[in-house]
Amino acid sequence: MSAAAAPSPWAVAGALAAVYLVWGSTYLAIAIGVQGYPPFAMGAIRMLGAGALFYLVLRLRGVAPPTKAQWRNLAAMGVFMVLFANGLVNLAQTEVSSGLAAIAVASMPLFVAVFSTLKGRTLGALEWTGIIIGLGGVALLNLGSELRGSLLGMVCLIVAPISWAWGSVWSRDHDFPTPFMSAAGQMLCGGAWMTIASLVLGERFAGPPPLDSTLALIYLALFGSIVGFTAYV
Repeated sequence: MSAAAAPSPWAVAGALAAVYLVWGSTYLAIAIGVQGYPPFAMGAIRMLGAGALFYLVLRLRGVAPPTKAQWRNLAAMGVFMVLFANGLVNLAQTEVSSGLAAIAVASMPLFVAVFSTLKGRTLGALEWTGIIIGLGGVALLNLGSELRGSLLGMVCLIVAPISWAWGSVWSRDHDFPTPFMSAAGQMLCGGAWMTIASLVLGERFAGPPPLDSTLALIYLALFGSIVGFTAYV
């Protein structure tokens, strides 16, 4: 698909299905991963690995690299969409349950609606209906699950969806490369920000990560990042 071509309804439906199914499973994978990896270090490894692999494949297929101006925009998106959004979810899940994280992050469309309204785009009844059904569905799926939380976890889970929503709305008015290259660039820039955060916070490995945490990290990189993140973009 060319950069200017509108995606077909089937392509949109497939991308949404990937977001629902793949990202819906990442909260459990994150909960397993942070048992063996520090939260920001895990995010850095995940995003840099996935971003580098995806960028290499795209360049080998002849996709043009981002311009300098586009790299600046991608660096900003790396802060909104990766460092704050993903990094804070990782940090939160060292103290809260995956079910609570899923419910909190499901508030993101509400913030998208607010930011879109502030920027002059009014949402229709169908969009509001979709937001309400989506929030209700996530809550219904987590009935009876352990909703363990903490103050730090809840603060992270408030800031994360707000940052993701703002990045999503902000990106509409700025120049970015083609969607796949944009996803790869955001992962690379976000992974660099995650590395800086990990170093500043002095994260350390307690020992060799267990196998299940490493497998969870690989799943997050290949499916949560390359499949899920690209589908969202």
